[in-house]
Amino acid sequence: MATGKSVLNLDTIIGGRERITIDRKKYEIRSAGEFVALDYEAKAAKFTRLGMLGKKKQPNKREVVEYSTLLRELCWDVLIAPPEVHARLNDVHRAQVITFFSGLLSKMAKRTLATGAATNGQKRSRSAPSARA
Repeated sequence: MATGKSVLNLDTIIGGRERITIDRKKYEIRSAGEFVALDYEAKAAKFTRLGMLGKKKQPNKREVVEYSTLLRELCWDVLIAPPEVHARLNDVHRAQVITFFSGLLSKMAKRTLATGAATNGQKRSRSAPSARA
């Protein structure tokens, strides 16, 4: 039986997404949980490679092109915006989006670790003696 009321609200699954402003308009950034569901291993490898290329002091031309390509791909993965918005972004903007998203991942990892330690009932102490003899 169909009624005028919606039974399922998928917004509750995703929760509140973080937003960034581009040209005075707000656009959502995927949550870390969503990103994991989007083929985590392949994306993680791209993030790792991007980080390695970004640390190079003097990248060659191929590495510069690869870095730019990875920035573009990862920005499309994390920034929920129409194609015309993505087209206006340059690599500096894309790097800022990726840096912002990486910060969200770090926060999520810290919360997960804190929650895990609290639920295990174990407190870690730096002054605790080593179990090794």
